Amino acid sequence: MSKAWLVAQYHFKQETSKRSFLLILFLLPLFLALSITLGYLAARLERESTTLGYVDQAGLLVNAALESDERDVRLVAFDTREAAQAALEDGQIAAYYVLAANYAETRRAELVYVEPPPSSATSATWCGST
Repeated sequence: MSKAWLVAQYHFKQETSKRSFLLILFLLPLFLALSITLGYLAARLERESTTLGYVDQAGLLVNAALESDERDVRLVAFDTREAAQAALEDGQIAAYYVLAANYAETRRAELVYVEPPPSSATSATWCGST
């Protein structure tokens, strides 16, 4: 068994002293760290902030707050549908919601947009006090 151990030890030293082994040993973790960092940065740059408007004819969102993990969505209140439409056409907002006067009963809101807003903007939850 001691001869087998000596042979194993010899081959281990032989393989680990090669330049290619040392390069892979040190460059592989650096390559992985670089890949993870670039992936994170690409995802971070891809995410964009969005401004949404809302017209609250029901009067439910007087003190509205937006709960979003990324904090990418900003809400802007409009008094009338026409004002929200003008802001949409000017590019100030990506879309706007219209809450009808009977929203408390129907729980339906209308989303108006020119181009569909990012899914992160429409899936964020609103928390309003009544």
